[in-house]
Amino acid sequence: MTNEMRQARDFGPMAIVDPVGDVREAASVAYCTLVRHVGDLALVVLHPPEAAMLRAAADACVFDDHDAVERVAAACELLARLSEYGRLEPQVAARLGDELVAVDCESRRLATVRHDTSEVSAAVR
Repeated sequence: MTNEMRQARDFGPMAIVDPVGDVREAASVAYCTLVRHVGDLALVVLHPPEAAMLRAAADACVFDDHDAVERVAAACELLARLSEYGRLEPQVAARLGDELVAVDCESRRLATVRHDTSEVSAAVR
């Protein structure tokens, strides 16, 4: 009996941890949440071009566009201005900014690199 089978028998089913999948799932949830909140705000607070800019920044992150970082920066600047001008409550602007950053492709790339590095390390052993 292999060690894995013994562990599965002794402790029940083994959970397979997929850090890349977890990060993608978290980014997907953040994306859906952001788009829903932007849609709600577009009905009463955001002008159509503002809502489009926020959604485009999230889309750029999801699709790993080459200009994703610039789009996120511009969207975060827009949120700061809307809060400064009193069109968005500071808490709402901060929440949208946090949601946008959670979708950010840089964190997904980092998780992918970490996952690939761990596979290489395991193969070398």
